Amino acid sequence: MAAKTIVNGVAKGQARVVVGLEAKAVDVLARIMGSSYQRLVAAGVAKFFPWAK
Repeated sequence: MAAKTIVNGVAKGQARVVVGLEAKAVDVLARIMGSSYQRLVAAGVAKFFPWAK
């Protein structure tokens, strides 16, 4: 499924091909917040994966 999405995106000449709901959410967040989205993502990772500091 992911490979098909990527191949279709490349065939259409899309500059950005995003696969999966999580990737789409992060992509939208990055577009809205700019580079400051990284702090939000880091806080979320720290909350759910405390060992990943």
